[in-house]
Amino acid sequence: MLLLLLLMLLMLLLLLLMLLLLMLMLLLLLLLLI
Repeated sequence: MLLLLLLMLLMLLLLLLMLLLLMLMLLLLLLLLI
């Protein structure tokens, strides 16, 4: 049970990290276009 919870938390963290990376890339692209 605890292991499952930990795994879910880890997945959520990874998802957040990917989202952050995506936002950073979009921001960089926007800066390059200007």
